[in-house]
Amino acid sequence: MSLIEIGNRGLDPKIKQFLQEQPKQLEELTLEEIRYVVDTAPEKRAETLDKDIPTRSGKIKCRFYTPPGTAGPFQVLVWIHGGGWVRGTLDSYNYVCHNLCLRSSIIVISLDYRLAPEFKYPAAVEDCFDAVQWIQSNLQQIPKADASKPIGLAGDSAGGTLSIQVAADIYKTRGRNPLSYIVAIYPWVNLHSHDTTSFTEFGKNHLLTKSITDRFKQYYLPEDVDTKDQKISPLFTDRSILSRFPPTLVLTSECDVLRDEGEAFGFVLSECGVFVKIHRYNGTVHGFFSRGNVLPFSGFAEAALGDVCGFIHEINRKSV
Repeated sequence: MSLIEIGNRGLDPKIKQFLQEQPKQLEELTLEEIRYVVDTAPEKRAETLDKDIPTRSGKIKCRFYTPPGTAGPFQVLVWIHGGGWVRGTLDSYNYVCHNLCLRSSIIVISLDYRLAPEFKYPAAVEDCFDAVQWIQSNLQQIPKADASKPIGLAGDSAGGTLSIQVAADIYKTRGRNPLSYIVAIYPWVNLHSHDTTSFTEFGKNHLLTKSITDRFKQYYLPEDVDTKDQKISPLFTDRSILSRFPPTLVLTSECDVLRDEGEAFGFVLSECGVFVKIHRYNGTVHGFFSRGNVLPFSGFAEAALGDVCGFIHEINRKSV
């Protein structure tokens, strides 16, 4: 396994200009401003259906994206959105989910889990785990779903973290339904320490800063928790659990405080015998994957989307 670098190193000038022209930096926004999002649906769209899925705390809303037409059945991918556990909606990830569905010919189910600070840890983890368990147990009831194939799991940023945490909860108990693959896009896997080169180099003026990560942690975590607990920081997950993980794709961005820890997690998986690919997208910052409809980021997002869809096709070909 090796790290694949994509593009030229150094922050892209157009992205640099975009960041400089923002009226406020992310850490200057109120929680309400941070949470402001718009619908990002692309022109080409999948069929969609909103549905409530039961959890131990009640229910959460989910959006099902299905390829149009009469073909099928299709494998199911569960998408868990990012946003530092404090922001993100079904609408804000329409662009990502429609494209994943149509370009990979899969059913995508996007989870609208509870957010902090109203609902602190472990609410988001529990919501996502319960929803994934329900989906795995009810594949035969999902229209056009291929119940013969294990589901995939994917997410970006905090959603990448949650994807890894859900997988760890699944694989720590033998006998549970396995996963087909995991896609973790610039995941935050070490909430215990900022002691990395990327945190030092990009901790200011690169969208996701040290200041805003500290703020997200304050919103998300209860007081007096052990941030080195593997249930909070997946980088410290027991290797006997990680060794059971399915094929995993880890995407990072060069100018991102979370770059080094995400790549470190990929190398740990490889050391555990897991089939892993790590792609670093040079020239861009945290959050680019969900900004495919924003011009400075569109080329980077398009490249990453193609790599994710290619990985899904690759794993599914091998499993036939």
